[in-house]
Amino acid sequence: MYANTILGNLETVKQGVTARPNLYGDPFSTILKKSMRHKTLDSINAVSKATPGKNRETGDIDRVPIGNLSEQNPSVSDLLIKHPVYGKDCWKIIRSPINRNKPFRSIGEGTSVYVDLKSHEITWKSELKDIPQVTPDGSKPAEETKNDHQVYLGTLSRMTPTVSHLLIQHPAYGKDCWNILSYGLNRSKHFNTIPKDTPVYLNTTTREITWGGQAPPHATNPLMAPPAHSVLKAQEPESDPFSSKLVSAVKPYIGTSYRKINCFELLVHGLEEMGIQYRGPDGLGSRLIRKAMEKNLPENYYLSGEGLIETTGSLVYTKSISKIQRSGAEASALYKEIKPLLKEGQILSFSTSSRGHTGIVSRRANHWTYINSGNMDHQISGRIKKGVGEESLEPEIRNWFRLAGGSGETLSVTIGRLNEGKLRGETG
Repeated sequence: MYANTILGNLETVKQGVTARPNLYGDPFSTILKKSMRHKTLDSINAVSKATPGKNRETGDIDRVPIGNLSEQNPSVSDLLIKHPVYGKDCWKIIRSPINRNKPFRSIGEGTSVYVDLKSHEITWKSELKDIPQVTPDGSKPAEETKNDHQVYLGTLSRMTPTVSHLLIQHPAYGKDCWNILSYGLNRSKHFNTIPKDTPVYLNTTTREITWGGQAPPHATNPLMAPPAHSVLKAQEPESDPFSSKLVSAVKPYIGTSYRKINCFELLVHGLEEMGIQYRGPDGLGSRLIRKAMEKNLPENYYLSGEGLIETTGSLVYTKSISKIQRSGAEASALYKEIKPLLKEGQILSFSTSSRGHTGIVSRRANHWTYINSGNMDHQISGRIKKGVGEESLEPEIRNWFRLAGGSGETLSVTIGRLNEGKLRGETG
């Protein structure tokens, strides 16, 4: 969910393995800024800020915005090389026949740049006037909060003291709460400084959260969805062969440094080892981007464990836990709740408003384990401090409860299984 998981340079990873997060205090936005090879969330956010959805000029959902030229990204190559899907092919795309003679050096600062999903043609358009203006406190000017794209989420109160309380209980947007809060336009906003009785809004096009001004006339807080402690369960069949193969596909990467492969990349590598095409215009990555754009969502919206479950799998379990006070006891209760539902090869994701992580459920005898890439605190396979390893699942769950409880954030836990046919793009 935020998850804050992204794709890095997969080609570099494959070359480096020949022989996102356990983000405890070290979130992606901090870790990945240290290396150009790891594409930061800020880079993806720059893409999303440019045009979150269809090309505004043509309505073409096959044209992906890769960002705006700026002092930090003065050239097309600067933007392209940081893209989570096309970065590895930066120079191949720029030097291709369709692009090699284009006057890239004449493009002015502030210009939005695009790449075509199919032909990889690079085009551009100046769209500075379309970038939403925000006041110093994070809210939009009054006239900008009264358009057709603004949805009133409610007003902060004793019963709904935070933006996450309002959002997670919204009947339409509650299930996307943590994806919305972790999105670049919202991630750095100081939601904890918003005064009581302040109206809060969501822009349904950009997914930006704003606040301030007067609540709509006669407005009441939207109808509430199930409370934050609600649980969704589904009877899960015995582990299918495809899911079991996913465990075998990721195990060879155990011991790989986190610099070379993060938690979501591990999942992608496993799928590729099983013959799932991820890259290319018809690959899973492009299809996930296109699906997000069709819904006017940020391009990276489905590039996470939760995103894969939603688009190419089935949900087994999801729960959000707020106001964690006894992290150990609450973690044990959740583990007891999910244990009967666990099967090898399931995708298990953890999310708070500031970080997220994903991995694969595995098993050793009667002991449930978790194959993931991050800080290895409870590893039973591998000898690496930070990277791909296999950990005991129950202590990993306790870590996330302790993390969320210490920061006062709501913790979301999601379990699902992937469907081979959907991953391959099969319909029907």
